[in-house]
Amino acid sequence: MVPEAQLLEVEAAQELHRGFDEASIPYTMSTDLEYTRSIPHVSTGRRIDLQPALEGDTHHVNRLRSYYRMLQRLCRALRPPPPRAARGVGRCAEPAGGAGEVSTSVCGRIGESGSSPKTARTVKEGGPGMQIRRVILKRVRNFHDFDRSLEDSWTGRVPEALLLMGPNGSGKSTLLDTMAAVWQGLADALHPESGVSDRVGSRLIQSAGLAAIEVVDFEKEPLWIYAGREEPTREFLAAHTDAHRIDLSYFDFERPERGLHVYGRYTAPGQAVRVAESESGQVEAWAWLEGLADRLTENQLGKRADLPSMVYLASENRQVLALTERFGVQPEPEEYRWLARYEPTTGRRGSLQNYLYNLKVVDEPAFEAIVAQVNAFLLGKRLNGFDRRTGNLLVQVEGGDSHPIEELSSGEKQVLLMLATVTRWLRPGGIVLIDEPDLHLHVSLATAFVSHLRRLVADKGGQLIVASHMPELWDEFTESHRVRLGGAGEKEPAQ
Repeated sequence: MVPEAQLLEVEAAQELHRGFDEASIPYTMSTDLEYTRSIPHVSTGRRIDLQPALEGDTHHVNRLRSYYRMLQRLCRALRPPPPRAARGVGRCAEPAGGAGEVSTSVCGRIGESGSSPKTARTVKEGGPGMQIRRVILKRVRNFHDFDRSLEDSWTGRVPEALLLMGPNGSGKSTLLDTMAAVWQGLADALHPESGVSDRVGSRLIQSAGLAAIEVVDFEKEPLWIYAGREEPTREFLAAHTDAHRIDLSYFDFERPERGLHVYGRYTAPGQAVRVAESESGQVEAWAWLEGLADRLTENQLGKRADLPSMVYLASENRQVLALTERFGVQPEPEEYRWLARYEPTTGRRGSLQNYLYNLKVVDEPAFEAIVAQVNAFLLGKRLNGFDRRTGNLLVQVEGGDSHPIEELSSGEKQVLLMLATVTRWLRPGGIVLIDEPDLHLHVSLATAFVSHLRRLVADKGGQLIVASHMPELWDEFTESHRVRLGGAGEKEPAQ
């Protein structure tokens, strides 16, 4: 690296740090590498000129580009959006240049579209939220080479509800397991000390040739989260240079304290540099990931509520068990879960019944809303409050006595636990994954119930992905909302 380039790198990094302290006036940046690049000094207005001496130093230019992008996001975060009436005023000027100079202006005021690691992400109820747009699996269980976009080919958008359809063994559960495992893997890397790692999911990630999901509308830029072996990972990186990427491959899920500074590798769009091999790492990696880690902590502590969540209801262990603790109600504090699963228990704390009892106490309208939804799918019976002696939820048979909810049919229990779990844990703009929502349900009840789930998740601005091998349920989804999977062992599931 030429001395001039080395000096400019240091100065660019200093500019980035100053961006944390003070917002800049409107700024310009030329992205045409054949001409001089510059960014404003955020405190004094002095500009750093990146001289043509940098030409040919691709590695260095890529790093500087990432500094620019981070400075851009920081500046946008540090100033509130301008008043509506003032829009259009103070637009950034075109970069200075001689006649005939061709360059692209990257400009903006702080607070315009975009987000930063610390900016609250709000999702309008009923509006689009976080979505999984693409999945790549290489040597993951029965998938040898699977690469599927979930976008509607006509609209170019990801549908708000998707059906994974195919016979037993076609890979529906594997797809859902991978989506959940990769998403949880990011949280484990951010908070390795939490001790809540999904061991089954982590083994799935560690054994994969490549497991990658593309998440959109989580941050401003699309985000790839992935893990895999060296060769398929190298091919993946070469094919996806235009997005943010977080590699979980270096994180030791079994012994998180041995993880390479927990963040693995992070690369910004257009940057091929692997980062976090040392504690110093790259500024852009640490700033973004530490900001996300802070947001996760603050959401878990209840200090803010700006992160979406993922809810995964696997087909196993969806049971409502009789409680062995017969008396007393335990507090159920509100908390945020990055990935929420249903966990059957015979203890009172954490049980479905205990949650509903607490909900009735602190938010009776919300409790009544869940009860009304469940009762709509019960025939000849209805939920009828709690036993005052035991605190157990009761169901009353039409014209008869009340009984504990454990006496509901298997299908009725499924309806209760799925509705309660989604209602409890889904944050606005989140994602719901359900394997076989029709489990133990009659065909007529299954189709009506899944339609209800679609409305419930859509009202939260979320994405619903369900898997089923029930042909009658397939008819409830249009072709653009279906992901067809073939038999086990196929190289690429049939279209």
